[in-house]
Formats: sequence, C-alpha cells, structure tokens
Amino acid sequence: MRSNRLVLALAFFFIALPAVAQIRPDNLQYQPLHFTPKKPNIQRLGNGITLYLLEDHEVPLVQGFAYARGGSIWEPAGKAGLAEMAGEVMRTGGAGNKTGDELDSRLEFLAASIEAGYDDEFGSANFSCLSENIPEIMGDFANILRAPRFESDKIEVARAQLLDGVRRRWDYPTTVGNAVFLELLYGADSPYARFSTTASIKAITRQDLIDFHRTCWQPSNISLAIYGDFQTKEMIGLLDRTLGGWKSDVHLQPAPPAVTTEPRGGTYFIEKKGLQQATIILGHLGPARHGPDHYALIPMNYILGTGGFNSRLMRELRSNRGLTYGVDGGVSEGIIRGILDVEMTTSNENAALAVETARKLLADFGAGTIAPEERQVAFNYLENSFVFKFNSTGQVLSQTIVKKLQGYPETYWATYPDKIRGVTDDQMLAAARRYIHPDQLVVLIVGDKEKLAEQLKKLGRCTELPFPKT
Repeated sequence: MRSNRLVLALAFFFIALPAVAQIRPDNLQYQPLHFTPKKPNIQRLGNGITLYLLEDHEVPLVQGFAYARGGSIWEPAGKAGLAEMAGEVMRTGGAGNKTGDELDSRLEFLAASIEAGYDDEFGSANFSCLSENIPEIMGDFANILRAPRFESDKIEVARAQLLDGVRRRWDYPTTVGNAVFLELLYGADSPYARFSTTASIKAITRQDLIDFHRTCWQPSNISLAIYGDFQTKEMIGLLDRTLGGWKSDVHLQPAPPAVTTEPRGGTYFIEKKGLQQATIILGHLGPARHGPDHYALIPMNYILGTGGFNSRLMRELRSNRGLTYGVDGGVSEGIIRGILDVEMTTSNENAALAVETARKLLADFGAGTIAPEERQVAFNYLENSFVFKFNSTGQVLSQTIVKKLQGYPETYWATYPDKIRGVTDDQMLAAARRYIHPDQLVVLIVGDKEKLAEQLKKLGRCTELPFPKT
C-alpha cells in the first residue's frame, strides 16, 4: 500500500514539473568554452636536445618520451620494414652495459617500462617509473637513445615476428586495400607507399639497424618531454649528466622524399575470393601541410566524413540508403602531399551504387552550401572537444612537441580555437573545390570477382591488379 502511494506521489511530482524542465537537449544554451593548456618549461641542453618539463606532484611517478625526425619514409629501397625492426630491437636488444634480458628483468623488478618505435615520420621512445627510481631509469633510457646494442639474437626474434606478420597481413581486405591504394596514389616505388615483404625483411642487416638509428637519434634532432613528480632543477642536472655529453656525429636524415607521380583516375579491382562484401576506397592526392586552407579543412572534413553520424557520407550512405555499416573520409594534409580518401565496406550487390553515391556527395560538396545546422553541430563539436586533446599532462606535451616538429608555430594550440571559430562557410566550400576532384578519383575495390562481376560492369572500365606480394 505504501509503495502504491509512493508511485502516485512521484507521478504527480513529474506531471507538476515546470515547462522549463522539459527543454530539449539540442536546445540547451552553453557558455563559450575557454581553455588554455598548461605550458611546459622549455629548456635546451648544451648539445641541442630540447627539453619540455612539467612538474606534477599528484602521484609519485615520472614519465617521459622523446621524439626525433626519422621514420619509415627514409628507409632505403629494398629494406621496407627497417624502421619497425629498428624500433623493436632498439629496446629489446639491450643498451649500454645491460643486455636485453638484463634490462627486461630490471625494469620488471622496478615496475618500470621503456618502449621505442617508429612511424612514417618520427622515431619515438618513452618511459615510466616511480619517482624514487628516476636516476636509474633515466640512465637506461639515455643508453637506449645513445647506445642500443642491437644484439643479434634479438634481431632474429624481431625478424621472425615481422615475417609472421607479413604472412598474416593480407588476410584482411582493408589492409590489402589500404596498401594498394597508397601505391596507386604515390607510385609503387614511393617511400610513402612501400610495405614490407618477406624479401625486404630478410635483407635487413644489423648494420642497417645501426645506421638507421644513428641518422635519427642525434642530440640536435631530439625533443625530450619529462613530466611528473620531480624538481625541475634536479631533473635538468640529471639529464645533463646522462645525455649532456652526447655529441652529434653524423648527418641527419635529408629533406623528406619528393612525391614524383600524379596518379590517373580510374577504377581498379583486386580479387580476394570468398568475401561476402566489398571493401571500397576512393580518392586522390591532397595538399601538403601549412597550406592556406589548413583550418578550413577541419570543419569541412567533419561535415563531409569525419563527423560520424553527423557527416554527409554516413548520413546518406548508411542512414538514408543502408549501403554500409560505416564510412568515413576527408582531406588530410601530408608532409609533402596528403590524400583525399573515402573508405567503406558494402554488400556485393550494392558496390556500384555505393561508389556512385560517394562520388556524387564529393562532387556536390563544393558546388552546394553548408546548412546552418551542419555548421552548428560541427563547430560545437570542434570547440567542445578541444579540451579532450589535453586530457593528461602527457597529452599536453605530446601535442605541443608534435606540432612543433611538424613545423607549426609554438602558438598553434593557443590560437587554434579562435582560428576554427573564424572559418566561414565560403572558406570551407572553397577548400572543397580546391582539394576534391571527382573526375580524378582513384577507385579501388577488393572482393570476390565472381560475386562482383555485374557491379564492376556498371562502373565501366575496370583494371584488375595483382594481389600484393608476400
């Protein structure tokens, strides 16, 4: 009986709520978000290493990472996979007076970690440890940067792992598509499109690893961030003792390789038997960094394809037409040339329609207008998500350093919100017209030839390409 009275009381309470409590969430008004990331203490050692230091005494931990220009785009021809192997064995192959196994054991005992690796443009290494252990861990970290041993047995372990990865890599149609798509855009011999093969991995020698490491990890090429529970003056002294005596002794990597091809548009197909759906990637080369449309491209991309269900590609191809579970795309800037790309999977019987729908959406963007609600959603998202680029002290430092190494001004993040707010609809549409060319699209489809035969005919002339090498 008492429970019935409680239910009735609650019902009357909610019925009696004033109308103001019934405001739709999308009609809520918010104050503009103002956020300024923390600024690190920037110092420089006498040998050229740039330091980014941020104290944070909340927990007794110290963490850090280093970046240096030099990634896979600088691999010698015929040695694809060198950067990945160098990053692995730089850490596992021992450093200074410790073997790899000794270093593993000591790090485990101290509940510390050190990792290293490369992407296409940068080498990186990071560490984490209790603040009481920072003198020892910093010594080991410095030795990994300065004097990795590249032990032969660890090289062979890494080689076996890479070879196993090559054997399994082409199991996934998206991996096949992405690798071949880059070849079609940049050229098969371009460092921006190379992928490792059994032959290239077997060709890598210990001396290759040593040489690759030395041309990347030189003091004048290194940005080192340290954050956590330390005193700045003491940390600078420790870094000077462990790294200050290291002098640059080789030439650094040359300027980034040029992009020498201009791909021809067309439709291409790679057969992978047994697939129940088609993987589709379409696009063409895009702009380099630091162009006049840098900020306009960010909201333009959100509206076009990076905004999930708020984007035109997802809304039309999935919500309105049911052609795919997911699609994204946009124009990305590159170190020399970026790309426009749209990627999706669809049922075999809808492949041609999906391609033509995406092509029309791309064509219509620059020729049309930006709806007010599209603009509002995009700019609200970009403004309100800005703070989440700096969730932690480590993110603050990483975002700061990466933009600096990519050639952006030190004020990039401080001015970013205002730059985005200042983008106009006309600027977005002009950027779309400048960087989206539907008549130049390279369309690549990966799937079962027999199941896609009729769809390929609908797309007109189609060039079948060989399956990538293992």
